[in-house]
Amino acid sequence: RGGGALFLQDALRATKKIERPLVVVGPCVGAPVATTDNEGEGRTADGSFALVVGVTGAPRADDADGGNHFATSFRRAAETVRASFRHDAFEASVVQVSQRNLGEFMEALSDIDAERVARER
Repeated sequence: RGGGALFLQDALRATKKIERPLVVVGPCVGAPVATTDNEGEGRTADGSFALVVGVTGAPRADDADGGNHFATSFRRAAETVRASFRHDAFEASVVQVSQRNLGEFMEALSDIDAERVARER
């Protein structure tokens, strides 16, 4: 799922010599997932959800827990805007967000990331 995001991260590192967090949004291809919007576990994506993948510049040292900060940020953003979202229990930095909530979700995610960066300074 996150292969394309990792490819883009590597390309940025190779061409621009930068390592920055990266969020990639794309169409969702049907796969069984756990849901957080009372739709029942194990349903498949049906085109009404977008796939959102977060990749950090330094995957093992981005947050205090030593993991990918997107897992927490995605959940907070979805809860802030009350978005319908789904996540695979295996990789929390990959979520599916309802197309109708995607714009608000991305704005909330940007605000949450700005807060995180300000705390780190």
